[in-house]
Amino acid sequence: MFSRIKYLCIIAAISLCLPMKVHAVELGLTPSHVYGLWLNINKSYVALQRAIISDDAFLIKLEEIPVKKFANKKPADVYKYASRLQLKVSEEFNLGRLPPFPEWVEDFDKLTSVETGKIVTPSEVFLLSSWFLNQLTQEYVSYTNGEMKVSHFYENYGLSGKTPNDVFGLVDLLNKRQVAVKAYRRNQQGSN
Repeated sequence: MFSRIKYLCIIAAISLCLPMKVHAVELGLTPSHVYGLWLNINKSYVALQRAIISDDAFLIKLEEIPVKKFANKKPADVYKYASRLQLKVSEEFNLGRLPPFPEWVEDFDKLTSVETGKIVTPSEVFLLSSWFLNQLTQEYVSYTNGEMKVSHFYENYGLSGKTPNDVFGLVDLLNKRQVAVKAYRRNQQGSN
């Protein structure tokens, strides 16, 4: 007769051999990782506008918009703001909706449902942000006919000590830039 411990060990060993879906919510990523992504997102957005708009004075002002400091932000706040901004920028460029996420992030909509009160992790913000960066980079490649390098949009800054407050500031910076571009285009259309 097997002891209970031996029985559990056999079950555990067999289960390791069976294919399973992993429910990955936390990937060990930090706000510092996400902050680096948002530095790159802002860089790619400005570069994309440089490919579209030829008004150097406006583009300099766009680059010089300062980052605002925030307090008491959580990853869920960053995720919610980034999601709304991603939709606004998607409309600006007709980019479409979020793509399917990797299989190992099963039921991503359920994992990131901020409304359920579930704690949102920096890893979830990272997944959304990395897709957003890829989306902007693809648009940049389209506007430049693939003639410009994009590796600088994927710079690894090796940062540490960043908080959701810092990341929220960069998301807000992109929002300010997007609002400025929208106002610029309306002004240009009104003067024509």
